[in-house]
Amino acid sequence: MSRSSVSASSNLADGIRTTTTPRPSPESSIAVDLVEEGAAPEDEKPEEVGTLARAWDDAVAGFMGVVSAVIVSSGVLLPIAVLALVVVLVVRRLLPRFDKGPATAPATDV
Repeated sequence: MSRSSVSASSNLADGIRTTTTPRPSPESSIAVDLVEEGAAPEDEKPEEVGTLARAWDDAVAGFMGVVSAVIVSSGVLLPIAVLALVVVLVVRRLLPRFDKGPATAPATDV
């Protein structure tokens, strides 16, 4: 692999000429595996999980999803229910003031 150097030059307004050479980019990488002293080596290939174990994991994940949905929905519905309760109480308190009935009793002829 050959590297070529590229020079760039520029003329500044006051007549000074500068030349720069860009630095080459790094072309190497390092891979490091750290293992704690005395620790058992990690298995390269995980053991296969059976159908029943996968079904159990899916069932637990589904149950946790339902619990999570209930918690989230209660966080939305409870403030709405409290607001609705306040509105109902205010309406019930103000309703008797507006519902006084007729001003005079109807006359009956006997």
